Amino acid sequence: IFIGFTLLCVAACSGGETGTGEDPINPGPIDTKDPIINQKISIGPISEFGSVVVNGVHYTVNENTLITLDGTKISEKDLSIGMLAKVTGSINSDALTGVATKIEIENAVAGVVQENNIGTDSSLLVSGQTVVVNNDTVLKSLLASVKTFSDITKGRFLQVNGFVVGDGTIYAQFITVVSEITQGNELYVLNGWVGSLSAVDFNFNIGAQVINYFPDTTVFINLTLVELLDGIFLRVEASQGDLLNDPIIDPLSANSIELIEKVYEEQGTELTLFGIVTSDGVTNGEFTLTDRTIIIDAATEFTQGNSD
Repeated sequence: IFIGFTLLCVAACSGGETGTGEDPINPGPIDTKDPIINQKISIGPISEFGSVVVNGVHYTVNENTLITLDGTKISEKDLSIGMLAKVTGSINSDALTGVATKIEIENAVAGVVQENNIGTDSSLLVSGQTVVVNNDTVLKSLLASVKTFSDITKGRFLQVNGFVVGDGTIYAQFITVVSEITQGNELYVLNGWVGSLSAVDFNFNIGAQVINYFPDTTVFINLTLVELLDGIFLRVEASQGDLLNDPIIDPLSANSIELIEKVYEEQGTELTLFGIVTSDGVTNGEFTLTDRTIIIDAATEFTQGNSD
């Protein structure tokens, strides 16, 4: 179930958050005082242009707006409807318009298709990561031969924008089919938890994908070699390595390994979130929205639904 939520961080928003919202999902404990809103962050799919519309708010984009894809600066014309975006900026008193200071787009995985299971469980296996598509997932293909998800065959290179949830599954918002077959020079991107780490063989898994790393050449960001451990969440940029390798079955070679730690919003930040409920309903007044624990109480307001 995908839902949206708006909340205010009275203390720094962290693991357990309370909120009020629409269709519901938001972090931020409720306080009797009216905290000053320092900034507003909205996470959701782009639904329109003319301005950039996310979660119903029309954000003006100007020369001061920083727009990035996987940390690299891009322009507004590179954005597409359906992309999951994180927008930082201001929202006017009408709650319908605002100004974006930053728009961030990130791929959850960029890799080669190893299996197409669209006909059985609406999923693809992309570089060892299970990617789930639904009726809201947008497909953009740079290949004339690919018009539907069923047309995506093994060996094609994809970029997948969406949510990574606790078991490593990626719920796709926007998928780009980049090339017919891998050329050997593609940049692979994986986000997930380290498993099966071998400090002897210098490799580990993210999902079912084996990744080799090299103490002398792999760049470590926000961690050192000795801090590489099972269970931590990483962003890995990798290459195919030996061009004679088969990217469908062989390990990737890590160019960089970055430790991704949760960065919680500061006090006074208003959040509007869109995500998937990954818990089995509400238990003891809590549920999980993608990677956040949301606390609801008697003050939580719902539209188009309730806590059941």
